[in-house]
Amino acid sequence: DEKRNRIRSIVRPLLSEVANMIVSWNPNDIWLKFRRTTLLEALKHYWKHEPSTLPTGVDSLLLYLSAKDNPPRERLSEDVVGLRKKCGISLVAVSKIVPNLLVPWLSQLSDRAKTLLTSGGLSPINEMHLYEFLSCVATAVENPVDRSNFVADVLANSIRSIECPDVQNSIQSTEGLLSFMGISQAATNPRCVTDPEFVKKVTRDFISLFSSFNQLLSVGKRCHEAAKKRPNGGLPLQNLSPVIDANNMAQNFPDEGPVSIIDLAINDPFVPLWPRLLPTLLQVLDVTLRVWHPEFQATLLRNNIQRYALAISDDEAYLATKQESSVGGVFGKGGTAGSIVSGTDRRDINLTPKWSGWFNELRNNCFQLLGLLCSSRVIYAPELSSLFPRLVSILTSQEHLRSMEHRHFNQCLKQFIEMLMLSCPVTLYQSHLTPILGPIFEHLQFRFQYSWGPILGTGGLSVNSTNPLFSGNCA
Repeated sequence: DEKRNRIRSIVRPLLSEVANMIVSWNPNDIWLKFRRTTLLEALKHYWKHEPSTLPTGVDSLLLYLSAKDNPPRERLSEDVVGLRKKCGISLVAVSKIVPNLLVPWLSQLSDRAKTLLTSGGLSPINEMHLYEFLSCVATAVENPVDRSNFVADVLANSIRSIECPDVQNSIQSTEGLLSFMGISQAATNPRCVTDPEFVKKVTRDFISLFSSFNQLLSVGKRCHEAAKKRPNGGLPLQNLSPVIDANNMAQNFPDEGPVSIIDLAINDPFVPLWPRLLPTLLQVLDVTLRVWHPEFQATLLRNNIQRYALAISDDEAYLATKQESSVGGVFGKGGTAGSIVSGTDRRDINLTPKWSGWFNELRNNCFQLLGLLCSSRVIYAPELSSLFPRLVSILTSQEHLRSMEHRHFNQCLKQFIEMLMLSCPVTLYQSHLTPILGPIFEHLQFRFQYSWGPILGTGGLSVNSTNPLFSGNCA
């Protein structure tokens, strides 16, 4: 109406002036840069209607993502780390609101991102935010082929990292994984876990593997979320035709059966990466779960350093206790960081307190990626049919299932099994649900029996068998 238009005509010039002031402001103080980042993020809603200052604003955020101390320090201060993290969060927030307005600068953004990534100065969380930012922009590209090619280009380094010979050789066996993480070496040379050069190499190698998986998971989730907002929940029904299954039962909708990766990629640009990603993912999960097999536990628990690889992580201990979050959480004053290994902190130059957290992160990441495989419907695609038996053999292995701790099994149920049950089309229950759920539920009965038997006084087991193992009584 006329009144509304009159108000808009007054407000818009004022908003434009404020936006220009924020974008042109160039403070030197770290905390003022932090405040400017907060203001730039707030402009995301204004940029939806007036994007003239958007490129300059995003360029400023990308610049702050690689901010350094002045004068330079060997280790970044907490203030600079906080600024970088805030910039990454702001970039993702802006790209989620105005991804279509950033598409025209996609090439320049990609070049700028590659420069930042190859500089080696970004932390894993900064890299993850940068990948998320680019993936959000990529989802706004209209052409499906261009969209998929761009996401593949963005994640090329992550794919190369998990396919490199060193990583592939390390995950061929559990012994290789234990050596990769510096655990095997602690048996013959206990001092290596505090040797600065050795700790630096092992940490760098593990972070390279984990960050690659984490980046793939992060971008995959963003692409899947964007795909669900497209027509038909991301399934390209217009390209599918009704199918008659093996039992001559016609499907009510064409998406009730397998959908090819080519069709799924029309809406989800991450999907074409699965044939390259899944074999390595399954191998990593397999060798990680084997670490808890009795033959490996017996060896690790006897060693007063290696045994900590099987401990619960600082983060898991923190989540299991009532801790005041206002004091800084797990790493704050009074937090539980370092309490798993008495007298140490996982921020120290010491591998021992890091192992349990690394295993928890790696296992958690694997299960989440498999959950994404299900929710994006790729697990049912004909192109992955040859890998499905391998997936089933790992997730239903009685050795794996009986060796899992409750915390591991909970991750599997929540992050993979639940996604599988929610996403499986009814026509594929027999082929894809039954082979997995049957052994899983049989194992649940076994787990309940041996968990509750000692407490209920049945099964001939002492209630002491339910007591947890501590570092002093696990040998």
